[in-house]
Amino acid sequence: MFNGFDGFIEPWVGGKPPNVTSNNLAFVLGNGEFDVWVANNRGTAYSRNHTRLNPNTEFWDYSFADMGKYDVPAMVNYVIDKTEYDKIVYIGFSRGTEQIFIQLAENPSFADKLYLNINLAPIAFRGSPKGISGLVPSSRPAFLAQASYVGPIPPFLAEFDAGLTLFCSIPILKQICIEVYSKYFGPDRPMIDEGRFQVLTSLIDATSNKDNLHTRQAVYYDQIRKFDYGNKMNLELYGSDEPPKYPFENIPTYNLVLISGQNDYLATPENVQKLRNILNGTALVDYMIPYSKWSHTDFIFGNQAYKYSHSVIVKIMRDYFSQQSG
Repeated sequence: MFNGFDGFIEPWVGGKPPNVTSNNLAFVLGNGEFDVWVANNRGTAYSRNHTRLNPNTEFWDYSFADMGKYDVPAMVNYVIDKTEYDKIVYIGFSRGTEQIFIQLAENPSFADKLYLNINLAPIAFRGSPKGISGLVPSSRPAFLAQASYVGPIPPFLAEFDAGLTLFCSIPILKQICIEVYSKYFGPDRPMIDEGRFQVLTSLIDATSNKDNLHTRQAVYYDQIRKFDYGNKMNLELYGSDEPPKYPFENIPTYNLVLISGQNDYLATPENVQKLRNILNGTALVDYMIPYSKWSHTDFIFGNQAYKYSHSVIVKIMRDYFSQQSG
């Protein structure tokens, strides 16, 4: 909803919806007659309250696996209940793909609640990431040693965002920020609007330390596994020294849509191929963005996101519903 200044719900003309080519996917869908529900992960500025857990301590004892197991079905069921539709379309990006994959790996029948399961920059494997993320230590002793801290990352979000935004607003330092950004997600300078870059830095939000560590564990083990608590607790919880793999082969493919990029440093082409290889069937749609520099965050920050991504998503949805009604 924040990629550029063209995010508006526009009036219909002559009884027809407007032809919106926004780089903001929510507004493309909203103007295209779709009912749009925007989810938020735990720990963000929009999701820090809880009915019983202390928001300063035990609230933060979660990772993306918990969000996949509990939060995804809670949100999907909520939308279904409110709209009174039997099914909805799920669109997940990056972390959102991990969450739906975890849900479907352990509960394949959940796919029956989705017309389409659309995954942008899909992640089920994280081995051998490229760029800066590949340099972050992911040894087992390292991430086990840091598990004692139960809290947010970064711990002082407002101060972090303000400091980073100020730093990246200085012209000569902005180039350093953009270079680091490129080396983390995949270099694609033509897709970056340098005039708005400090807006992106101000939007960085928090997650839990456990979530961060689980991501590093996923890099260490390649295929995403359950959280590694160390041998003793693993034995108690899982019956083995190492955490078990999520059975991604159980993910239904009849409504599965994969949309990936060739220059993605996190959902790398190699890791997306590992997902294809483990599935028991071929995805309904498996689309590779036909632009060689397309990186991980171009889906949400790219200044040609409509051309390469959003227009494709709308076409996939319209084609699907056209076939269903026909």
